Amino acid sequence: MDSPVPDVLTSMIKGEWDDRTNNVIREWVPKVLIQLKMIEAVTDITDVNEQLNAILAKLKLADKETRNIVWHGLGSLIIEKLSDGKFSWADSVAVSQYYYDHILDTDQAVTPQQITEGLAESD
Repeated sequence: MDSPVPDVLTSMIKGEWDDRTNNVIREWVPKVLIQLKMIEAVTDITDVNEQLNAILAKLKLADKETRNIVWHGLGSLIIEKLSDGKFSWADSVAVSQYYYDHILDTDQAVTPQQITEGLAESD
């Protein structure tokens, strides 16, 4: 994939980790961008439910890193939008991360109040 993103990112990195960081960016960023582009294949589908099913099917084929990026970002965005402006992007990311770290793999039901209290305790 011919993308200027790795070049832009690597040009901003200065210091002792230049080579290692630049190599990781040049290897990893294009791979993730290519996988995210798979979602463009569903733009011709008009039914929203069919679009979601197609996106989820394609996402299942992506590697774990790409799935983590999508789910983390999507979860954070949903939290931000549902908060009616009460959560900043940073707050939404923190809630999303807390959920994945402490709730996702458990069978317990959790209220928004419990999540807020848990976030306050971890500060």
